[in-house]
Amino acid sequence: MPNEKTLQAKQVIVEDLKATIKAFKTISLVKIEKIINPAVQKIRKDLRKDGTVIMMAKNSLMKRAIDELKDEINGIDQLIPRIKGQMAFLLTNGNAFKIATYLSNNKMPAPAKVGQQAPNDVVIKSQNTDFPPGPVIGEFQSVGLKTRIEGGTIKIMQDTVVLEEGRRVNRTLAVVLARLKLLPFEAGLTLDVALMDNELVDGKNLVVDYDGILSQFTYAAQRASNLTINAAIPTVKTISALLSYAHSRAVAVGVNSAIVTTRTAGPLMARAKASATALANLANYSAK
Repeated sequence: MPNEKTLQAKQVIVEDLKATIKAFKTISLVKIEKIINPAVQKIRKDLRKDGTVIMMAKNSLMKRAIDELKDEINGIDQLIPRIKGQMAFLLTNGNAFKIATYLSNNKMPAPAKVGQQAPNDVVIKSQNTDFPPGPVIGEFQSVGLKTRIEGGTIKIMQDTVVLEEGRRVNRTLAVVLARLKLLPFEAGLTLDVALMDNELVDGKNLVVDYDGILSQFTYAAQRASNLTINAAIPTVKTISALLSYAHSRAVAVGVNSAIVTTRTAGPLMARAKASATALANLANYSAK
């Protein structure tokens, strides 16, 4: 049984969690995925600039704090079933979309550990391994790799899925991946779920591809500009192009109609000179 001092220490942590949670509009849970402490500190420092706080505690204490707040914060008890594995609170009054996207973009490559459940398929690509023939061939073949000896070294013949998403890493595969210096997984913080305006939002729906959206807006703007120019619709963005196009067409009409102006005189003189030169060459050829 825990002693009174331990119980008091736990209650202090719970009260601190509750007080901090109540100070923020958006209450989120983040998964901590095999990330080293210095990396966590960097993420904390970056997010602190936007007034975002990450609070870590034992899952039991996180659940207790939530349970004690369920009568004060509508819907907060929906977070309790999501607290599984290594989790932390992420609390913010800022843009949850921006935070989720930042966390998604700041992952680090991580090695495969024995017993780890694969969050994605693990693929080993065809390559020359630089390993000489030996027991390594047996290791490669035991994980499903097709090999042959080429130039005195072991070559993996084709891309191979050696572990499917959801399956666990066995010892042999962990050894093979380490030999090949492959880091098939990612480590970092992932926003799992957020309570926003009393509504639970899955973290996957908060990650935004800002570059993709910007590219789409740019493409749409270019298409709109082309449309208005082709339809001769004057706007602040198209008037310059329309005037330039109208000017070039007017000059072309003037030249084709032999109308002399300050703009057409040069092209008309050049065309007359070219015609005269061609006629003189023809006359000289006929005289021969």
